Amino acid sequence: MYTINLQVQPYLKEWCENAFGCPVKLDKDGIESRLIKRFLEKWPISLPEENAEDFNMQVEIPFFKEKDPRVYNYLCPKAKAALIESFETLFLLNMRSEICSLETNCKQSTLINAWMEKHGIDVKHEFTIRKKFYRMKKKYFTKNEIKVC
Repeated sequence: MYTINLQVQPYLKEWCENAFGCPVKLDKDGIESRLIKRFLEKWPISLPEENAEDFNMQVEIPFFKEKDPRVYNYLCPKAKAALIESFETLFLLNMRSEICSLETNCKQSTLINAWMEKHGIDVKHEFTIRKKFYRMKKKYFTKNEIKVC
């Protein structure tokens, strides 16, 4: 098994590992896998191997006929940033979809806490997740007057 090492926010690591396992194992035909496939290269000879302890999340490289992970197992820093951004977008879409679709009489903060618990996100990240949720709502409404929740 070959992996890509990433340094992500702790809440994102917890969400990804809850959704995809540890190490993160992606669907071969998913968006993130296609991104990996596009930018996967042979490890540069001049570059030393990464120390996994310097990173907090590992993503298993899927097997591609065209790019065997035994040979192609390097993702450049900008491609890693794109992969992290893709995970972040997926996280936000999931949060919006599951929290905004509920019509209840309870507070949004209660729904956010329940969503965090469901997705394995530690309560210590509550403030960060709430801020992300409220910023997302405000961004759409302020710019385009689109009410997403």
